[in-house]
Amino acid sequence: MVECLLNNRGESDFGSVAAAHSAILDQIVEMDENLMEKYLGGEEPNYEAMHAPFEKAMDEAHVIPICFADAKTGVGIPELLDTIVRHYPSPLEGNMPPFLHGEGAEERPYPVAEDSNKTLIAHVFKVTTDPFIGKLAIFRVHQGKAAGTRR
Repeated sequence: MVECLLNNRGESDFGSVAAAHSAILDQIVEMDENLMEKYLGGEEPNYEAMHAPFEKAMDEAHVIPICFADAKTGVGIPELLDTIVRHYPSPLEGNMPPFLHGEGAEERPYPVAEDSNKTLIAHVFKVTTDPFIGKLAIFRVHQGKAAGTRR
């Protein structure tokens, strides 16, 4: 596994890491004129300067990150998780659809804050049945915290 956004050294089965690094930077700097001027002037942008343009490039599908991993052997999983945490926008930065409270004409947006002390708001995105533990719900917590309980 080679991280090409912040690393420009090494080789891979797909070619030069430096070439991949340059191609990624070329796409990211197009999102910010000031960053592009510095880059074209020969200055390598630091991560803090690239973070917002990188997120904008992902939002507009100008850049599509590709991460290789193997769930069976675990190869690349730590790197994939690090990439998600480090480079992807948090749920509060993304285009999260509003949570709604009430019914019919009474329906109104429910404010969500990244606060573990507030009421739990979670999105169940998969329900499966395990022969040993029964039904298993996989969810993403948007607010609050879920206690690790089994029933």
